[in-house]
Amino acid sequence: MFKSILPFSFILSFLFYTSILNGQSIHNNSASEVQFNDIYPFAIRGEMTKVFDLLESFKQLDEKQLAIKNQFYNRFIQENEVFDYNTEDPLVIRFTDLFHKYWKSVMFNKKPIAEAESDFRKAVIEHLYESYFKERKVKRKLIEANINEYINRFLKESGLYSNATGKTGHLYDLFLWKEEEVKNYKVSLLEDTVDVEIHFMKDFISLGWGHYATLGRSYAGGWATRQALFAVDQAYNRSTENFKVSYLAHEGQHFADYIAFPALKQTDLEYRAKLLELYKSETTTQYLINKFIRNAQNQKGNAHSFANYCLVRDLSRLIFKEDFVKSNDKWKEVSSELIRKNSRFLLNKHTEELKALGSQTVTEFIK
Repeated sequence: MFKSILPFSFILSFLFYTSILNGQSIHNNSASEVQFNDIYPFAIRGEMTKVFDLLESFKQLDEKQLAIKNQFYNRFIQENEVFDYNTEDPLVIRFTDLFHKYWKSVMFNKKPIAEAESDFRKAVIEHLYESYFKERKVKRKLIEANINEYINRFLKESGLYSNATGKTGHLYDLFLWKEEEVKNYKVSLLEDTVDVEIHFMKDFISLGWGHYATLGRSYAGGWATRQALFAVDQAYNRSTENFKVSYLAHEGQHFADYIAFPALKQTDLEYRAKLLELYKSETTTQYLINKFIRNAQNQKGNAHSFANYCLVRDLSRLIFKEDFVKSNDKWKEVSSELIRKNSRFLLNKHTEELKALGSQTVTEFIK
């Protein structure tokens, strides 16, 4: 399928993510806000059948919850949603729709990834050729052989910025925006600093499959490439720790690690960036721990969830002498200073282990 022209590694920074993965049990009565929010961890992982199972388990919903349920049904089952594309360009709308169809085929219809990607690739080539490049005398075979190049050319000539040749997790993603602001930052890490260029993305047509699957509740706030960082401008107040720590330090760690450990895979990259988040945090330490617990899964197929699991597991072993402590009450008894101290220890230890395995060749360590 598409291999990115730029080495995209989309580092998800979920925003407004308040659902609780290990929340209260579901009863056959009205749904509390906490219970209803249990749908979102499944949605952000693209497990839409589980979302609908939960939605059907609620016997009573308030007006707001019912509206959300109906929107999920309109988007994924009835497919009669009036979608706001934030553009009137029919070719861009059709291109965006191809992503929507592909996402739904995997997330809801459970089409095997390889089959879905093959169908998606064929559909994109057909759209690019018939709708745009045929009249420009570009042959179909040339598009087939250089699909990334022609996707980027089509979108650029449409006046847009995008990441349409990269993946977020297991799915090809589509961030599509009209404007951006570029600024330079100096980011303090554990021992040193890195100079980074940040593209603040604005005026979106598409905010990715996470945004699509959660009806806009959760989405990637930014990512890092080997050349620059990218941030969803609307997601951040630049004076807060959400930006300074959870975005800037997190993505700055990725940026530095792409140089220090060029072959390192996403799970280890995420593990390191999340540990730096905790170490750099001052007012959000407990919030971050709770977020990592909520989004943790002992499944290696999902890099972000597995990194969360390994981080909480390793901190639990150091602080509680237990394998995985998920009780918020127990973590509240631990000082933020102790959490930060142990996070720094784990990050330093991980760095030493990676160097011992070979900085230029090591691909993974945590398991």
